[in-house]
Amino acid sequence: MLLSEGDPITLDPPCYPALRRLAEHLRGRGLRFTFVIASMRPGYLVGRLLQEHLRRLGDALRGTRAIVINAHDALGVPEAAFFDAYHLKRENARRFTRFVSERLLAELHRPRDRPAVSPAAAGRSRAPTGT
Repeated sequence: MLLSEGDPITLDPPCYPALRRLAEHLRGRGLRFTFVIASMRPGYLVGRLLQEHLRRLGDALRGTRAIVINAHDALGVPEAAFFDAYHLKRENARRFTRFVSERLLAELHRPRDRPAVSPAAAGRSRAPTGT
């Protein structure tokens, strides 16, 4: 689905219901699902397309108790950190891994009655939280 004429990237609508089914399946088995929004090269998925993607993710995961870690918004990785659209160079890959690991460890220690919120949701953007 193109959001506007000339968008080089498209969103794949069937992916969002499939993501929800996966999160619900895992929840039904008593497992928590963690979804990481990885850092993307600046300019790869931006503007309306990024906002639509985040909205659809939020809709798909709402009510599933999924944990969402939005590394893309939280880390704001620069263009020079990437080999291509998604693959980070070594030092930035370490930074990304450290960030995700810290968020996962924080989830282990979070009381179950507190909602899971990605750091970006509390910051400059509203990331989907899945709760």
